[in-house]
Amino acid sequence: MQSQILVHYTAVTTKLPRSMAVTTKAEMILMLSILLLSTTWFVRAEEGPVFKIVPSSSSDREGDQIILSCTVDINTLSEGQEVVWRRDNEIISRGINVIELYRDHFELNGNSASLGMYTLVIPKASRSDGNYGYSCAVVEGNTILTETDPVTLTINALPAPQYPDCTLVKDQHREGEMITLICTSEKVTPPVNLRWYHRGKLISNPREGPASNGDLVNSQYSFKPTRKNNGDVYVCSQTSSLQVTRNCTVGPLDILHEPSVSMQPAVEVQEGSEALLVCYASANPEPFLYEWTFVPNIDPTFYKLENTDQVVRITNVRQYMNGTKVTCKVANKIGAVQANSYLIVKEALNLVDPPVVQTVGNAEPNNRVINSTAILSVAGGLLLFTALLVGVSLCYFHMCKRGMQIYESPFRIAQPEVYFEPKDNVPPLPLYPREGVYLKRHVAIQVSPDMDDESVYAEIEEVSYKKMMRYSSATYSH
Repeated sequence: MQSQILVHYTAVTTKLPRSMAVTTKAEMILMLSILLLSTTWFVRAEEGPVFKIVPSSSSDREGDQIILSCTVDINTLSEGQEVVWRRDNEIISRGINVIELYRDHFELNGNSASLGMYTLVIPKASRSDGNYGYSCAVVEGNTILTETDPVTLTINALPAPQYPDCTLVKDQHREGEMITLICTSEKVTPPVNLRWYHRGKLISNPREGPASNGDLVNSQYSFKPTRKNNGDVYVCSQTSSLQVTRNCTVGPLDILHEPSVSMQPAVEVQEGSEALLVCYASANPEPFLYEWTFVPNIDPTFYKLENTDQVVRITNVRQYMNGTKVTCKVANKIGAVQANSYLIVKEALNLVDPPVVQTVGNAEPNNRVINSTAILSVAGGLLLFTALLVGVSLCYFHMCKRGMQIYESPFRIAQPEVYFEPKDNVPPLPLYPREGVYLKRHVAIQVSPDMDDESVYAEIEEVSYKKMMRYSSATYSH
């Protein structure tokens, strides 16, 4: 700031005494010196405090630390002047101290106050911090001498964890009645997008975008449901440029509607048999009435209702029932609907047994007719029995021989039924055997009784005289 001083000096010439004129000039010089000093003081005072660093706007996420810097030229400060921080029109700090009311949310780094540096710190930013303007000022008492331009903070935040919130105007809706789905979230920076999805597909309804409601935003989707929408689930998706997505759901929807009824268009049945007609129905709420009618009327003794009246069974169908119109009426608390079917009766078929063909002269009474299959079965059984007897006989006479029984003993051999003379001619054993002499002898063994098989011989192990002397001579007889 600069000050310009314009000094007008007007010289007035008058005729005065010489001594008086000198005095007047001295006074004029003194007055000019005083005026110059005064002008310098006013210029200095009019400049006021000077800011070297001013705070600037910033963009931060909710919960982050925010720092605002302010530096003042201390040479421009006078006694009684101090630096303060202001939030809108409220002073939140003086010098190096935060006002007690704001100490829970703000801190002041005044360690460099001797250099004119005053730093305001927000340890944990909240989204409400973005609603104010912040400035640094120099005051004297309650008078603001100078102040920086206010700055704003951009706090990027996500809605609270309970959002989005999906609601339904009513729990139950009738078919064709307008239904409104509401998805609510918080108004934050950056703003969120709310979109509706049904069965995985995006619902595009440009006429109904998000609507603001104070600190909240919401998206509404309205439509007229059909019975096909009963049990449907709708999803509201909340997205943000902060790359966080959350969802909420509405449903399953409870859509009340009258019954849907269907029957087989026509039922064909032969005379004398029974006809079965089924009434298919679905409704919300469940049906409470099934009513059957017949045109022309059928006597109740000819039919009966089954399966909670959903099925009618007509027994012993008559020809006069042909073309009967059968109607099933189903009702619930929303309404009643009916369906029709027709009974088509066909004539019964006469089944004739095929004639029995008999040869002339060989016809026999029916009670004497012999079943050929039985004859073959008996003949086969007899042949099988005969073959079995023959096999057993052959096995007994030719294969199943009476075997020889030999006991493995050094004392005796089992006696055969038939004996033959020894095959080799060996002289009788000596009464006094000599040591070192060995004898070998063949004896006959048991043979088959038919005497047709060849004789079978078995050799007796060689025995030395030395061993023979240990046993009685009776051991070797026969």
